[in-house]
Amino acid sequence: MKTFSGHVLLIGRPNAGKSVLLNACLKRKIAAVSHRAHTTRQPCVGVYYREKVLDNHTSVPQQIAFLDTPGIHLTQGLPDHHHPMNQKVWSLVSKADVICYLVDGTSPWHIYDEKFLGRVLEKTRSPVVVLFTKADKVTHKAFSQNHDQARLAVERLYGDKVSAMTALSAKRPDDVHRFLDHMCGLMPEGPLLYPKDFVAEDNHVVCELIREQMFRLFGQELPYETKISIDSFQQKPGCVKIMASLILKKENHKPIVIGVKGAKIKQIGILARESLERYLGKLVHLNLFVKVKGDVC
Repeated sequence: MKTFSGHVLLIGRPNAGKSVLLNACLKRKIAAVSHRAHTTRQPCVGVYYREKVLDNHTSVPQQIAFLDTPGIHLTQGLPDHHHPMNQKVWSLVSKADVICYLVDGTSPWHIYDEKFLGRVLEKTRSPVVVLFTKADKVTHKAFSQNHDQARLAVERLYGDKVSAMTALSAKRPDDVHRFLDHMCGLMPEGPLLYPKDFVAEDNHVVCELIREQMFRLFGQELPYETKISIDSFQQKPGCVKIMASLILKKENHKPIVIGVKGAKIKQIGILARESLERYLGKLVHLNLFVKVKGDVC
């Protein structure tokens, strides 16, 4: 029986909608989402699997390993690829079977998108699909104007180097379904990369969901470098016991996260536990600790 599988890289500027699209494709939250740029700090793998039923009633296994990435950006006058987060992203471009370059459809075409998409096309021979996202966020007229401007720019600059362009909203199931159909159709023949029931690494998801609540609660008060470390992850009958450390860069960030009489860290724990119980499908006992480590990166 033939199987088809491969890696799809989700890449784009900050807040282009990469993590939102990944979560929508998997129908569960595995990547942190917030209005703050650079919420995603590390590449995140989420795996989609289906069996396509053919006309002769046979089924064909299809698997996509999505790679969600930090937003690429220019950094203080240095070439964009010199920043550690950017380096991680660019290193993945040549290894992916399909690259999806996401453009925020609520804004006009940006010169940075022109620069970054051109760099993607220089680094790969795999299909590159341009996705204009957030089609639900603005009026149809405004989105159409931004989309048409961007589409014309891409056609003028890159012509047939881009294999496809499409607009979508990750909040519209039909759009997500069409996107998944398209991606599955681009997967090369080969063995499955992961077990059929694998979605994501639990430890990574736990870190993402805790970190998401921290950024939602503190916004700009909390620096990007804040990390989560899983100290213990124990599967028990009917529940999971998790001990995690919130690792801060400076001592003066500690009272912000802990709050008066521990109110803030308690709130983080309550919100994160609710997200984790939805993801894991069982009761979660979550204990959080705050640590300061100056070399957080």
